[in-house]
Amino acid sequence: MTALTPQPAPDDVPAAPRFSVGTLSYTSRQLYCVFFWMLWGDFVLTLMDGGVVSNVVKLQLAKLGASNTTIGFLDGTMTAILSAIGVAAISTASDRHRGPRGRRVPFLFWSTPPLVICLLGVAFSPQLADALAHASPRLAAWFGSLAATVLPGTSSLSPTTHLVLAVLTTTLTLYRVFELVPGTVYYCLWPDVIPAKRMGMFACLFRVVAALGMFLFNRYLLKYAGSHPQALYVGAAALYLVSFAALSFGVREGEYPPVAEPDARPHPLRRAYQYVCESYSSPFYWKFFLMSGSIIIAIKSLNAFVILFGTRTLGLTPGRYGELISYKDLTTIIPFLILAVVIDRYHPLRAGLATLVAVVVAGVASFFLIHNESSFAICITALYTVIAIYQAATGAINARMLPRERFGQFNSANVIVWQLSWAVLSPGCGKFLDLVGDNRFLFLWFSAFACFSLVMTILVYRDWKRLGGDEEYVAPLSETPERSAQTGPFAGASCRR
Repeated sequence: MTALTPQPAPDDVPAAPRFSVGTLSYTSRQLYCVFFWMLWGDFVLTLMDGGVVSNVVKLQLAKLGASNTTIGFLDGTMTAILSAIGVAAISTASDRHRGPRGRRVPFLFWSTPPLVICLLGVAFSPQLADALAHASPRLAAWFGSLAATVLPGTSSLSPTTHLVLAVLTTTLTLYRVFELVPGTVYYCLWPDVIPAKRMGMFACLFRVVAALGMFLFNRYLLKYAGSHPQALYVGAAALYLVSFAALSFGVREGEYPPVAEPDARPHPLRRAYQYVCESYSSPFYWKFFLMSGSIIIAIKSLNAFVILFGTRTLGLTPGRYGELISYKDLTTIIPFLILAVVIDRYHPLRAGLATLVAVVVAGVASFFLIHNESSFAICITALYTVIAIYQAATGAINARMLPRERFGQFNSANVIVWQLSWAVLSPGCGKFLDLVGDNRFLFLWFSAFACFSLVMTILVYRDWKRLGGDEEYVAPLSETPERSAQTGPFAGASCRR
């Protein structure tokens, strides 16, 4: 399957329907081929990172005796800091790259081998730790003591465990570094190869495919996480290697205009000042960033620790937990399929305000109502279904609320806020659960952040109405003196508001 630019049809043959994006032009069949490869890439990414790595690593750490604080630090803080640093740099580099295979695909292709190697390192970290201990006992002792110092809540563990944690942390960190590339560039590839008239359909199918990937993992593979973790890692690595190598040749990018080189490049510090000043000087955008960031943190906290609630608090085996949690993966598909047809009739801010109330109620209800396997399955399915409705309702909120002419800048500013917040709050959630001694309080933690997001949504909604609402809303802009001097409409404006 390839996404080649079609040849002109003969004059005596009716032209097939065509869909265009940039210099690319597709027939329906060619567009479906692009959909196949892009959705298959999403399926593999979800299965590998959202399924295998996120869940099996937590079980590995728990088996080694790591506390919730340590797990939150490794799975949350480390990943969030790397993302806050790397996402802007990777997306900007791919924006400016020009090559025979396009500007995005080369990043996907060349990051695949090192990512796979690092994933195999995570899989065989106990064996690597044992090999290091035999090859260089002094280095192994120093490496293990470093882990005991750096990782919170691990001082009581044995030196052997410290060494395994050190190797696992190192390989996991390297994996996260290389995983940033497909995790960033894949989404940047969307507008380059998917026609705007079919973007809504693709986004809907994207969510459906991701849910199916998690269903298959939770239902059929998670039960092997305790007994055969290395087999899961190796299988995920092999699937990713083959799939993304094929995707790199199955999806073809069009031509891009040459990158305009500025006459004089500003000093990096001045550029950073301009970015921060423009992005973070408006109270309106701070409300928006806190609104979106707090619900993201709520959902990420739930995703990160619900497996520990199921296995540690309720005493479920990984296999049984996977069976129960898999029900929500199927039910969450329904809102995306239904709302994709009707959601454009309602502004995402209004829809989000209504559905967020249900999210808060479902979170509080889960805290009080979950007592056994059946109540866990029912409440978790209901909670994730409500979350899916919220996500479907607010899927276009960034595009509708942020300045279109500088969307990438403000969108990345939003990502930086919640990523840095998650870097602190991920181990904070683990520490909170350790202090209260009951993982059930995860649902109150979730509800508190969802409630805060609801308050911020109300404030953003009031400002949105004041700025014109449905008919006349124009996203406000803040200007640095340097930019305002160069842009007529904002001449004389400053960064201060």
